[in-house]
Amino acid sequence: TLETAPKSDGNTAEANKKIKTTITRLNTLFDQLLNFHKVTSDDKLIKEIAKLPLHNHLQKVVNNFKPLLGKRNLTLRIDDRWKKDFFFYDKDVFDKIIFNLISNAIKYSKEGGEIIVILQNDKKEGLKLSVVDDGIGIPKDQQKFILKRYYRGRNAINSQMPGTGLGLMIVKSLVERDKGTIE
Repeated sequence: TLETAPKSDGNTAEANKKIKTTITRLNTLFDQLLNFHKVTSDDKLIKEIAKLPLHNHLQKVVNNFKPLLGKRNLTLRIDDRWKKDFFFYDKDVFDKIIFNLISNAIKYSKEGGEIIVILQNDKKEGLKLSVVDDGIGIPKDQQKFILKRYYRGRNAINSQMPGTGLGLMIVKSLVERDKGTIE
């Protein structure tokens, strides 16, 4: 394995680091493609509704991002306006939604910026989840396309950040499957 390979010089160590990064990126892409296929091809997913203590559950998810937040000198805070003790929803689906939204916010935020995840009740007593950041944004003329498969905004492409254009499409499919909306 790469961990046990002898590190004879700086070039070998650098090459191993690049290989690990590439493997991680490929694994992430493979996972996204599998999720995309699952979301778009299986209309009758069996849901496992869980009783989620929303703030605590979200905090656990956010903790997974701490190394990446630290690397980019970003702060992430939860603005909890949710008026109930629990949220009943499929935990796996919720995690996929929040993971994709926070990942995008981190990826496109300016170094040293802030990300805010807002939890609140909507007009129908459902959950309204907002992710606010001070990143590069989506140009007005491209916003109507951003939820389409494989679409990436001009500024996202120009940012040189890797991406597939699948993350928001996956979020949209998951949210709409449960009669929700994304905007």
